[in-house]
Amino acid sequence: MSATEKARLVETIGAWTHEKYGKGARVRSIRAIDDDVGDKGFGYANVIRIELEGAPVASVVLHIARRGGFGHEDLADRAHEAFLPWQTFNTFPEHVRALDVGYVDTSGTLESAAAAHDFFLVTEYAKGSPYFHDLERIAKSGAFGLEDEARVVRLAQLLAEAHAEKRDDREAWLLSLIHISEPTRPY
Repeated sequence: MSATEKARLVETIGAWTHEKYGKGARVRSIRAIDDDVGDKGFGYANVIRIELEGAPVASVVLHIARRGGFGHEDLADRAHEAFLPWQTFNTFPEHVRALDVGYVDTSGTLESAAAAHDFFLVTEYAKGSPYFHDLERIAKSGAFGLEDEARVVRLAQLLAEAHAEKRDDREAWLLSLIHISEPTRPY
């Protein structure tokens, strides 16, 4: 990590510390503990230990899921890596407590989402009806017409286009082999 990157990290974590614990709290030290991930090993997370002063806790650990490989390819995968522990850690006796959960915005700022009760998504509107309605109608009636066939062909074309670009991604390939060989294993 360059001196500039380290300075930005200290600034970012300092801002989060002030937001979370007040202006009297400050960062004493920051150190990577990536080698201390146990048997989870490669690809698990960027793990940083933060020593604090003037906060109700003396030391915290910041976990940021690494991008790429091992189920962390997409933002939704990485969100799951943060929100599941947030929801469950504090329910286990003698487990480390989850103190905050959030996201890193496009400027690199740590933003808390601890107050989140639910999530939402806003999309554009498209006239029509969800395809599952057609599938339910076909399953119920057993009738499959020319319009249904045209929609299936169009859906197949869209899926083929979406998956046409091949990626050289060894981790994704290995993960797909695991899914094939262990289809009942939950991921």
